[in-house]
Amino acid sequence: VYNFVEKVDPPLLEMVKKYVKAGRLELAAMLFIGHYLNAFVKKEFGIDLEAHLEIIVIVIVLVTTAPVLIKMFFGKKKNVDDTIA
Repeated sequence: VYNFVEKVDPPLLEMVKKYVKAGRLELAAMLFIGHYLNAFVKKEFGIDLEAHLEIIVIVIVLVTTAPVLIKMFFGKKKNVDDTIA
């Protein structure tokens, strides 16, 4: 992928590399936070988060997509005449 991007647009290659590094860092941070959060919650409250992982993922997906869905269905309607002009 890097060779193709480099041929098309060299500055784009640097941007892609930056985002790949940021993605890896974010993934590592989420893994470590999840591991230590599970250990903390299990120690302090006696709840194993791994047993409830499906519910946690569903809640995260719903919370992150709810604003988009609300805006799609209840947002301001665009006038057709305004978009043509």
